[in-house]
Amino acid sequence: MNTIQLTAADGHAFRSTSDTEVLVELIARHGVGGALERVEGIFGLAAWDRAEGRLWLARDRMGVKPLFYAAEGPRLLFGSQLSALEACPGFSATVDPAALSSLLAHGYVPAPGAIFSGVRKLRPGHLLSWRPGEVPAESAYWRLDDAIEAGRADPFAGTQEEAADELERLLGAAVRRQML
Repeated sequence: MNTIQLTAADGHAFRSTSDTEVLVELIARHGVGGALERVEGIFGLAAWDRAEGRLWLARDRMGVKPLFYAAEGPRLLFGSQLSALEACPGFSATVDPAALSSLLAHGYVPAPGAIFSGVRKLRPGHLLSWRPGEVPAESAYWRLDDAIEAGRADPFAGTQEEAADELERLLGAAVRRQML
């Protein structure tokens, strides 16, 4: 995950080169929703808000990093791999017949489904909020349709050559950010 909105000039004394430290500071300053508006890149994250007694889970906009969860009574199990849930005492890894059908038909189980009954995959660009005793609540913090609509509302005004140059510049910048 990369961010370009928080620097040492913003008054934070960084103690590491970890993107996790940047993310924690963004959440402290802007809340989870505000932090997600400012981050770019691929991630699956969990953040515990001690003051609210609330767990937040979020998945990157394109869904590159998976994030699975299962609400089981008073607990919420989560992990980036199903094996993390399987390792939890008392977790029942029962195959969901509908998910198995999707897997055989399409070669994957589309989100929000997962191969195990009672397990969900957080959808790309979504945020989950949960408190003990509550049902997890998912909401979109980013939608591809909104990004497409914004592009249509403000289309590129240059020539094809200028568009190709701008695409090359943007792709180069994206690759550089991911290499940090």
